[in-house]
Amino acid sequence: MLTTYNLSFASDPFRLARWPSSQVSPSVFTSFLTNIFTKYLQTPHTHTWKLVENSTGNTAGWTHFAEPHVLSREEEEQSKIEEEKEEKERRERGEGKFPEGSVLEICEAKIQGWDRMREKWYKREEMFCMSLFLLLLVSVFFVVFFGVFGALDIS
Repeated sequence: MLTTYNLSFASDPFRLARWPSSQVSPSVFTSFLTNIFTKYLQTPHTHTWKLVENSTGNTAGWTHFAEPHVLSREEEEQSKIEEEKEEKERRERGEGKFPEGSVLEICEAKIQGWDRMREKWYKREEMFCMSLFLLLLVSVFFVVFFGVFGALDIS
């Protein structure tokens, strides 16, 4: 996943604006991405797909999808406790929210933008049918497109 991400976004202007290679070392950025991807893979109700090139076995792409799931009050409280614990552990290790060398203003602006869009457009309890439709659409695309050409396995 790291290799695919790095190859896909190596020249992405927004990535470079947040994490300039002159300020964020590759080892620090790799550690940061590893933590993010690990969290994706361990999030309940989330599924990850990857495309693998048959001839090399290399990952050609990946995505993740979260099932529609409204958190119970207990799950919300547990999530908040876990976030606070992670934040405390990060502070104790002397780590920030973003990798050392990040342009914090741009990183925070992106998160705030995501939060505003999520608040305005994403109503988790209303997304079930749309999510099933999108899951079906993506699945059909992968099966038809990549199955026809036989170059990739989907797992």
